Amino acid sequence: MKFEIIKYSNATKTQWSGGLTAQLYIKPDNYTVKDDFDIRISVASINPGENDFTFYRGYERILVILKGSIEISSKNSKFENLKEFKIHEFSGNDSTKSKALQISEDFNVIYKKNKYNIEAKIIDNKEFEEIEIFRDNYIYNYDGISEIKFENQDIVLKSKELLLLRELDEKKCSIKGKVILIKVIKR
Repeated sequence: MKFEIIKYSNATKTQWSGGLTAQLYIKPDNYTVKDDFDIRISVASINPGENDFTFYRGYERILVILKGSIEISSKNSKFENLKEFKIHEFSGNDSTKSKALQISEDFNVIYKKNKYNIEAKIIDNKEFEEIEIFRDNYIYNYDGISEIKFENQDIVLKSKELLLLRELDEKKCSIKGKVILIKVIKR
């Protein structure tokens, strides 16, 4: 079992056409978005206006609006309003545009669709809840303090921290707080 906490302050931050992105994690280590990476987790600010999402052939994307509101259009379809804390999945192959009416923030997972299946879940618990997990998991704390218990470990996550849980033997953990759980299954 391996675990690591990644702080937002240590994330690699870069400007993009619509705001600022903070890369919390990329696999393999030391890769960039220009490399043939497997998984990338980031949070981004989105300035008001219309923007194009970066094209990622062969990848799937998971997007969760953390603050604000955006509309999204894939494959030149009608714009759809994305609500805060709802999971939106779409192909990186598609031409995708967004419109933000206000400064917004999102959580992003980009992964190779031929290599992984990924399940995302929003958790907002005032008490501990036992959750099924997989061998590899990523837990992003989006607000306040969250607690995670697994394999005789008690972890406290602060706002905007990402917990990497890898090579787990147990199939359950207990979570209290406001997190986004990403469960990774290799194909």
